[in-house]
Amino acid sequence: MTEISDCADTPVNYYCNKLTNQQEIFVATLTHDLKNVVTAQISSMEMLKNGNIGTLNLEQTNVLDLLVESSKYMQDMILTLLDTYKYENGSIHLEKENFDLKEIVERCIQETYSLATDKNLKISYISNDEVLNADKRQIRRVISNLLNNAINYGFKNSEIKLKSYTKNKKVIFCCESTSPVISEEVKEHIFEKYVCESQKYEKIGFGLGLYLARKIVEAHQGKIYLNAEGFKNNFIFEIPINSGKDYSQIIW
Repeated sequence: MTEISDCADTPVNYYCNKLTNQQEIFVATLTHDLKNVVTAQISSMEMLKNGNIGTLNLEQTNVLDLLVESSKYMQDMILTLLDTYKYENGSIHLEKENFDLKEIVERCIQETYSLATDKNLKISYISNDEVLNADKRQIRRVISNLLNNAINYGFKNSEIKLKSYTKNKKVIFCCESTSPVISEEVKEHIFEKYVCESQKYEKIGFGLGLYLARKIVEAHQGKIYLNAEGFKNNFIFEIPINSGKDYSQIIW
């Protein structure tokens, strides 16, 4: 028996594909417009916080800090949606440059400082000052995603251990933490779209972060994987120091 999905020329498939395309365009347009609005809000709040428009008292500054932090979280979710859409439609270009990985990792640690402090989490980082040729913004997104996951799901009063080193002309980055045991079902599909345990642990998430991280790493001709044993989880990605791609080359 022939399935409807196998009949590419049927009217049903035509309208299904048309609807899917319309949905994708809607999501891309919506997230793009939201990104601009949220970015403007963050910029305005930081101007207020820095006293560019007038002096604020301590209580007002603290409120603004919370607003900026929540807005940046929203901005990251929007950018994840937008970048996921772009990767799936082949419209992302790698903009490669030489950069110090340590600088990117330390910046990610600074950005998540307040989140880690709330759970009394210690973050340590060991580096051999790796320099690689890659898309700096995209690699930063991978590291930020892994670190945020470790903070969100990690046990209170525990430690997150970050490490980077070079081996066989590859840069290897590890993010080790202790958290509730990841189920075998989720572990098997953890880098696929919409897979997460956010509902189980009353977290906010839609299961795109690790999927996007995989897309980014694979675009750099690398790989990302999870080594998990009991409460210990170690997310690892490795990419060539220089993948040899042109700056403007489309990923696929």
